[in-house]
Amino acid sequence: MAKRVRKRRPRRRGPAKRDGTISLCMIVKNEARFLGRCLAGARDVVDQMVVVDTGSTDATVAIAEAAGAEVHHWAWRDDFAQARNVSLGYATGDWILILDGDERFAEGAAEALRALDLGPDAPDAYDFEVINYSTDRHRRSEAMLQRQIRLFRNRPNFRYSGHVHNQIADLASGWPLEGPPVPVAVEHFGYTPTVWAHQRKVERLTMLERAVREQPDSAFTHYNLANHLKILERFGEALSHYRACLDRLAGERSLEWHTMAAVMAAFCAHRSGRDEEAVALCDGVLADDATLADAHLRRAEALLALGRPEEVVRSLSALLADPARHAMKTAALSAGVPYRLGRALFELGRFAEALPHFEALAAARPDDVTVFTHQAACHLRLGDVEAAARAVRAGLAVAPEDPDLRRLAANLEAQRAVSPAALVAEGEALFERGDLAGAAERFQAALAAAPDDLVALGNLGVVCHASGDTAAAVRCLSRALTIDPTHRPTLANLVAVLSEQGRARQCAPLIERQLADAPEDAELRALLAVCLEG
Repeated sequence: MAKRVRKRRPRRRGPAKRDGTISLCMIVKNEARFLGRCLAGARDVVDQMVVVDTGSTDATVAIAEAAGAEVHHWAWRDDFAQARNVSLGYATGDWILILDGDERFAEGAAEALRALDLGPDAPDAYDFEVINYSTDRHRRSEAMLQRQIRLFRNRPNFRYSGHVHNQIADLASGWPLEGPPVPVAVEHFGYTPTVWAHQRKVERLTMLERAVREQPDSAFTHYNLANHLKILERFGEALSHYRACLDRLAGERSLEWHTMAAVMAAFCAHRSGRDEEAVALCDGVLADDATLADAHLRRAEALLALGRPEEVVRSLSALLADPARHAMKTAALSAGVPYRLGRALFELGRFAEALPHFEALAAARPDDVTVFTHQAACHLRLGDVEAAARAVRAGLAVAPEDPDLRRLAANLEAQRAVSPAALVAEGEALFERGDLAGAAERFQAALAAAPDDLVALGNLGVVCHASGDTAAAVRCLSRALTIDPTHRPTLANLVAVLSEQGRARQCAPLIERQLADAPEDAELRALLAVCLEG
């Protein structure tokens, strides 16, 4: 029997609730890191705070008592559901609110909780949003969002089951409790690397494995074991348990965690080198929800590994253009999808289209060094060596030892030591032999050493045009003409490129200004005629 240590009803503040009192129930063990602010945030909206301590050796108990909680002690028995049910037994309120010691209310949650209907005609439970942070930066954009029942009526038949990732169920029906979603959000820090290590959650693996042995037909136990194995980067094993979960939920495709299981299974399949399987898993999710960014993201990762960037461009471009797009993990939509779209465009040689995606990500996620690497590579392919150097410097400021960025920086320095004229000559020879990639590399190297080398810029424009990248060709040739607007070969090449697009009239003002100084120049008049025809 758990022993009661202290009981104290906190003084209630704030507006009165409607027709119902609330008991906060939590189980803790060495939760001093977050517990104080967790209880402080809940104290003003609950009528009772129940804390069941399962063996803390830090200041957890003192913090709970100082916050006004009733603290009870219970010997830990490797069973979270049992511990939770012990805490429910001490609740005296009409309703029970569940928080963990590594959680707290998100901004505005307390006010939203006060506004809930807790009267006799209210539902039996309410569904909260849980923001599961995955990094120590505690960014919502990097969190996994899910919904959980966290507020329910205090009834003896509403109890928890499951050794670790337990869920509240109605023992009378055998079904998990359900309720309408409400705008109350809880921030959960337990999956961040620091808290994960501090709480030694890796040791929970044995409990999860025991749960699967005892309940082999439970989709939920397989799902929770798979999640734990995924965090431990044992992707092949995690995939097998996600599969077991999905098999047992074959008729329940609409469940939120069925979708989450399928998406995470696809991630594990990709990390295990089973990319065709990952694509198939995502296709199954997208058949039910075509605008879920998480599924598109995992599918894109697998398709890129399979060498199918064209499919990635089609699907992700359509997703970003769809106003119904949404995500379980907001970073999937804000960062993951744009990055993979940029990667796919880069692999297709569409550098001008890829660059804006990487530039936007560099501004939004300045600590992601891979974005700077791709940004620099795009600039190099487009002939803007100075911009490439700036991207490399920005990346090295974030990660000075990053091998890819250091290699790019060394290449840029080496290129500056070579004679630009010699590089241009090598590039022209390679172009004559049909080696467009080699020629582009030499002209880019020449520009690294001499960014205003007119011949290198013009030649790079010709190579880009021959490679099918008209936009890059126009940029190179136009930039060359800003250096010397009278350079006849560059002007002729730009007119020819724009003429193919019906845009040659753009060059007419430049040619007319030159004709004002040389009205008898037959070559200029011929170019003007082409412009006016275009």
